[in-house]
Amino acid sequence: MEEGLLGQLIKSVNFEAPTIMVDSEMDRLLKETRSRLQHIGYKQDEIEKQEPAMKDRMKEEAVKRVKGFFILEKVAETEGIAPSEEELNKRIELLAARSKRSAEEMKSYLTENDLMEDIKAEMAQ
Repeated sequence: MEEGLLGQLIKSVNFEAPTIMVDSEMDRLLKETRSRLQHIGYKQDEIEKQEPAMKDRMKEEAVKRVKGFFILEKVAETEGIAPSEEELNKRIELLAARSKRSAEEMKSYLTENDLMEDIKAEMAQ
């Protein structure tokens, strides 16, 4: 994560990042890393040997990212920063194209799974 203003805020604000969110972010980071390593030619057994060390390094990064999410969410809320309906629709269309779905299907999926607010929060960052 960038070591600018957000990095300083993360260091200076003292709160416990929710374990479930840290674990989820850590899993996401681990999955991304596994995929990248496989893509560049590492074998599955080589990756599995490195996983304990990767998890240790990723936990710290996951905590930083979760704390950063909450800090940016609070700033966006305080400053009234929110994506416009048009910006939200464009993001939904982009997500739909990436997953080979229609925009309506993606919007329904996000709504049904209570993910719309997550998308808005991500966009506000």
